[in-house]
Amino acid sequence: DSHFPPIGRVMMPRPSMCHTSSLQIPKDKEQALRVS
Repeated sequence: DSHFPPIGRVMMPRPSMCHTSSLQIPKDKEQALRVS
């Protein structure tokens, strides 16, 4: 039980970060292409 709560809490912020990273990744790729 003690291990489940932390995992759920860590998983919750993780998806949010993943989405933000996914949105930022394309932007970075576009910038890299522009710089190229």
